[in-house]
Amino acid sequence: MAYNLGPEGATLNPAITLTATYDPQGLPQGVAEDDLYIAYWDGSQWLTLETTVNTEADTASCQLSHFTVFAVIGTVAAPAPPAPAPAPAPTPAAPGVNWPLVVGIIAVVIVAALLTFFMVRRRAH
Repeated sequence: MAYNLGPEGATLNPAITLTATYDPQGLPQGVAEDDLYIAYWDGSQWLTLETTVNTEADTASCQLSHFTVFAVIGTVAAPAPPAPAPAPAPTPAAPGVNWPLVVGIIAVVIVAALLTFFMVRRRAH
């Protein structure tokens, strides 16, 4: 709810304290009392004033140095970001062929076969 205090444009020196009451039950979902503030309309946007919120008395107060349109405004707290999804369990790597081992075994078999061949041939002579 906005309040039009006037005469509009009149300045106050010294500044006065504006205290507005609010109904905590009437706050929109997601607006916390501690997030309330008083702002004034400058003709194109709401400008925030340094505000003190008394949650026990359900009031918001600020210092005013001029008259215009004022309102108690609340901001909706940003929702907490979703928790990151757990990383998928690493899939075990398919066992690859250990080519150096295979080549080594084949070489040993070939060498053993050649040795056997030559030893058999040597005994035959």
